[in-house]
Amino acid sequence: MTKKINEQITDSARENVWRFEGIFHLGAIVQHDSLPPAFRDAIDEELVEIAKAVGVPGKKALRMETDEFVEYVLDKNLTGLLLNVATPVREYFEGDDSCSYGFSWGYYGTEWLYGEDLAALLPKIEAWVRERSDEDRRKSARKAA
Repeated sequence: MTKKINEQITDSARENVWRFEGIFHLGAIVQHDSLPPAFRDAIDEELVEIAKAVGVPGKKALRMETDEFVEYVLDKNLTGLLLNVATPVREYFEGDDSCSYGFSWGYYGTEWLYGEDLAALLPKIEAWVRERSDEDRRKSARKAA
């Protein structure tokens, strides 16, 4: 099963143009008094986005501190995976073929997603990449107009 999902993830990342920026297993991280430095850095920089990804309501996420986030994860028994995924910003070309675009990994967007396992997260990743691609297509059309 693991080999199959890994192959699906690899194929999707290649075909849909996305990558992992970070993967954290919350069940293994928040059980300890000290958070790993990479996770601490992520929390320090993007706590609101991370909190929303695990289900914290928007207004509460805006006011949340790191200790409250850890308590929330423990209280809700969130033992799955927190992912940070990235996809490049696409510049769509003018013309009839709205599927042609250019991109560079020097200019990309990221998103935090939470799920119980990689099989549950893959559809979320692909949906987010499609949303970003659609948004990039609309922006490219406005620039061309």
